Amino acid sequence: MGGDLPEFKRGMMVPQFEQAAFAAKVGDISEPVKSAFGYHIIQVQSHSTKPLAEVKADIEGKLKPDLARKAVEAMRAGTQVTIDDAYFGPANPPAQPVLRPVPK
Repeated sequence: MGGDLPEFKRGMMVPQFEQAAFAAKVGDISEPVKSAFGYHIIQVQSHSTKPLAEVKADIEGKLKPDLARKAVEAMRAGTQVTIDDAYFGPANPPAQPVLRPVPK
């Protein structure tokens, strides 16, 4: 078999393949790489990077949920909760069943 793969990012391929592909320099041909899909010989055609301005929104979108979760956890850890039972008023005893005569 064989074939050209389209450009891919980190996290898109199995670890063994990805490690060899990103470690190689442009034009290099790798040693055989074994993965769950078989053996591969990789020749890197190009490495590309994008300017920060182009990927900034994606990075922020991935980081914000984690930062928000950590901020909430920090607030919870630093906050003492005290419940004042008197605020809710005295506890009412359970209601007694009403007995009604059975019609004859």
